[in-house]
Amino acid sequence: MKVNTIIRKSTAIILMLCLISPVAAFAAGGKSGKKNFKEGMKYEESQQWDTAAQQFALAVAAEPNNPEYRLHYLRALQQSSLMFVKRGDSLAEQNDFASAYTAYRQAYNFDQGNEIARLKMERMLQFQKAQASGAEVDNANKIGN
Repeated sequence: MKVNTIIRKSTAIILMLCLISPVAAFAAGGKSGKKNFKEGMKYEESQQWDTAAQQFALAVAAEPNNPEYRLHYLRALQQSSLMFVKRGDSLAEQNDFASAYTAYRQAYNFDQGNEIARLKMERMLQFQKAQASGAEVDNANKIGN
């Protein structure tokens, strides 16, 4: 009888461990969202918006129902877009139209509602075509402001 009791207790302990294991795995998933959110906040403070957006995206993926994560993610997307537009403007002023186009494209990828980035992207394509054909690029209002 003692052997049956030991087997029953061992089986009960094993079953309890199997039932607790998935709970521990799900609990660890929530922590990864918190870790990514904290990393995103560090990048946000230093105004590295593109990297902050990546970290916030990971946090939102881990905890999609967390409104604070989503809010910071959306803000980082918009700020990243603005950051790349400014970078594109600076490159366009230096007549580096290909790099400016890339910066505007990145801005538009972060925020598809940014029509200014889309328009400036198209303008950079026109300037690149003019430059390739040997035509002189009009310096007046080059960046579309």
